[in-house]
Amino acid sequence: MSLVIDPRLAKYGLATFQGFFGYSGAEVRGGHPSRNVSRFELGPYRGFLKRQCWIPWKDYVLSWWAGFGFVDRSRREWNTLVALRRRGIPCPEPLAVGTHNGQSFLLLRELEGSIDLTTYLVECKPAPSELRLLARKLAGLLARLHGAGFTHPDLYAKHVFVHRDDLTLALIDFQRTAWHRRVPWRKRWRDLAALDASLGQQLVSENYRQYFLACYLRAARAPQLAGRAVRAIRRRSDYLLRRRKVRAMRHPWQVVSGTQQIEYVRVSFDPISRASG
Repeated sequence: MSLVIDPRLAKYGLATFQGFFGYSGAEVRGGHPSRNVSRFELGPYRGFLKRQCWIPWKDYVLSWWAGFGFVDRSRREWNTLVALRRRGIPCPEPLAVGTHNGQSFLLLRELEGSIDLTTYLVECKPAPSELRLLARKLAGLLARLHGAGFTHPDLYAKHVFVHRDDLTLALIDFQRTAWHRRVPWRKRWRDLAALDASLGQQLVSENYRQYFLACYLRAARAPQLAGRAVRAIRRRSDYLLRRRKVRAMRHPWQVVSGTQQIEYVRVSFDPISRASG
């Protein structure tokens, strides 16, 4: 069994794998047949509890291939978040992680006062000057992420969070992140294409997209790659838009208001039966 718990949680009585994995106070907010994401509140700590009820072997192999060692999905994201925070990349604070008997969990602290990028664009209706500031900030953040050696294959708009008051940015959902000594440009374009595909034209015009890309290339010290970048991102974005779930992200009228909302999905999941084994 592998278990790491933030010492600040000890006084609340959760100190075992079974305690976290079988936590009954969390409400299922979304997930898949083998894993879910639940709301978690413990004293002053509010966040999200990710639980996986069985771990396929391919997760260990993919984690090793991505540069994080032979670990499961939860530990891979934990390792990623710890590394990112050390490098000053804003992301959720990891509070606990554990693996036991073919199951795992990851507890993340909430990004207080922040909402996802699509919700921000729909609800806050930023002025043109704010949009340009947001584009510069996001371009700089992603250039730093890539410059530190990390990719984010799931860099959709719903995984970029904006603080309502000061436009502070943060990134979430690093389960499939990989680390490279130097991130290849094709993987940078892939990440940027995910962001481009998930934002509808009614939210972000072509002019702002071009401005964002110019800011990114300046931050990455590669303005000479503009033409190549546009072609690669457009090609990948078109490919992603063949997927129904990506096309659905472009419809702002389907956005649920609130902070870090996740669509309700009911799953068949008994977290206690195997955790007690």
